[in-house]
Amino acid sequence: MIAIALVIALVLVSVSVSVSVSALVPALVSVLVSVSVSVSVLVSVSVLVIALPLPPPLPPSRPLSPRPRSSTIIGSERHDAGTKEATRMRTIPMILGCSWLVAYAGPAAAWVPCGTDCYQADSCGRDDVQAAIDAALAAAGGTVRIPDPAADLCEWPAPAQFEISMHPLHIEGRDETTTRIRAPEGAFDVSGAAGTPWSISHLAILDGPCAGSCDTLFAVGGDSDQWRIHHVRLETTGATTRLFRTTGRTAGLIDHVTVRGSTPSEFLTADGDNWPAWKRPLELGSALAVYVEDCDIAFTEPWEGRPFDGENGGRMVVRHNTIRNQMVGNHGFDSGFGASMLGVVVYENDFLFDDDEPWASRTWSRFMHLRGGTGIVYRNRFTVGDDLWIGTPAIDLAIYRTPTDAGGNEHWLPCDGTPLRLCSNIDRAWTVLHGDHPESCAADQDCVDNVGPGTTCQWMFCSESRLELCDRDEDCPAGETCSAYLDGTGESGYPCFMQPGFATQMQPYPWFEWDNTWTGGQGGSACGSPPCDVDFAEDVPQLAENRDYFNDVPTGTTLPASCTPYEAFRLSGDDTLYRCESPDSWALYYVPFPYPHPLQAGGTPDADAGADAGADAGAGDDDAPTDGEAGHQDAATGDTGTGDGNDSGCGCSTSRTSTVPTGGLLLLAITLALVRRRRTARR
Repeated sequence: MIAIALVIALVLVSVSVSVSVSALVPALVSVLVSVSVSVSVLVSVSVLVIALPLPPPLPPSRPLSPRPRSSTIIGSERHDAGTKEATRMRTIPMILGCSWLVAYAGPAAAWVPCGTDCYQADSCGRDDVQAAIDAALAAAGGTVRIPDPAADLCEWPAPAQFEISMHPLHIEGRDETTTRIRAPEGAFDVSGAAGTPWSISHLAILDGPCAGSCDTLFAVGGDSDQWRIHHVRLETTGATTRLFRTTGRTAGLIDHVTVRGSTPSEFLTADGDNWPAWKRPLELGSALAVYVEDCDIAFTEPWEGRPFDGENGGRMVVRHNTIRNQMVGNHGFDSGFGASMLGVVVYENDFLFDDDEPWASRTWSRFMHLRGGTGIVYRNRFTVGDDLWIGTPAIDLAIYRTPTDAGGNEHWLPCDGTPLRLCSNIDRAWTVLHGDHPESCAADQDCVDNVGPGTTCQWMFCSESRLELCDRDEDCPAGETCSAYLDGTGESGYPCFMQPGFATQMQPYPWFEWDNTWTGGQGGSACGSPPCDVDFAEDVPQLAENRDYFNDVPTGTTLPASCTPYEAFRLSGDDTLYRCESPDSWALYYVPFPYPHPLQAGGTPDADAGADAGADAGAGDDDAPTDGEAGHQDAATGDTGTGDGNDSGCGCSTSRTSTVPTGGLLLLAITLALVRRRRTARR
């Protein structure tokens, strides 16, 4: 009888999978999930059923005989036993029936298929979205759609986490004004592999008080180099430290993001993979950076810290944005335990500093604050409120490790001409062997004090390849010697390790700027004849103009016949930059990467595009489906095509009968078989 029931159950499974061929894979996944839930319940109940023995068979019928007086008690006991057995036999079907109800009415699948490689989350709740993401990545990738909340917003207790390896993934809400999610502990934590595209779009993300690290809303890591986060609205109370944070060798695009709220929330911290990043080519103008473009970022309170920030060899490009009450900065080799940021390019942005929400200080000190690495800053416009006093209307370059700088919180010994090494708690590849991080030292005792007993002041640096650690000449590339210290031998230790104006392998890469202007300001600090020029500025002995930075790069129709190493020149009508590599010898140095970024139009970025051509890529369609991405759902109806009565809100037909009912019917069939077996046994 049980075998017959199992056959019936299998038939039910086959019949109930009433979905289109295009949604076959998601449907099969749903069935497997459903059956697994049902089997789990069934196994639990079966243990109970097996533990209850069948009643013994009744004795054969015999003629009635006079009942002895004592049989009254025996008959009563036999009656009680029969009653108990009957009760137990009624209880078993009840238990099995309840178990079937649990399987049938238990947690439904958190998503439904909505077309080819399309997964519609049942709600905008974190668990439903995570389930849809997991299902997509378990199959062939595709699009995950997040519906609007039933009430004002969905609360996420933790970020959705996933790793992109082989299959592309595109996550989208209905609209960045209606698909609202509050994620105080973070919204998305993504790690990806190179060559696989993914995107997140059309969402409104809010922060709030959190009990965890409160570190970031969007965390991106790994080697992912074709990602895009776009058409997102962020509303911040300042509780979250960062809105975006990237780590590792990742490169991608943040575009059409709107930010409203208060500081101190950094918009972006672009970190790299630390020391190895400073061993690779700089490649300014390539796709190998985190790009921020076409964003509207407005904060109602000032914060002059590092709203656009980075360290650990990070690279970022900030272009064509409107930015209010925040500025671009970066970490150097100073207050952290890692490498300085490597490269920054900032151009064609509008920066506005105002006090529409009155500030106590009514001042703004500088336009940018750059503490290490190199970069290019051009054609930015800075507007200062008429009632704000501007301290230094300039792009500030700083070295926190110089004894006279105002940084004051560096974790390394000062850059003052003292020959410094690194402690032996790291190996030649900069891997930490014990302790928490590398330590600088002038003597063994520095290492004992900061790391522990047995640690020595060991590592020097190769003479040219200044990221290569050594303690003998044989550790260095051919032709080099193990003879350099952490900082240089020039005035006050010039060059300080990873200071502004240096990049790959600690070779000279000056900062360049041109055509940056500003207007506004209060009283004597105001721009007298707007627009006023904006230049680099510094006040430390290890930085010098026309060596570590160049203001107002000249332009002309032809390259000059003579040049001094590291100065730059632009051809008229072009932002292509040439740098003097040796006396009287020019070389192409920088070509802007195509704008808009190719990922806006669904293309694949050419990592070397900036080095080959600076042509405008055209505007493209921001909402055009990317490769492997279904069309974005309509904000009002959720439709991308013609739906029907089973429309799931994403413009496609679905059938929920392919999930829980299948498992429930399977369990019901087996339940009936077990009950039938009980009744047969009683007879």
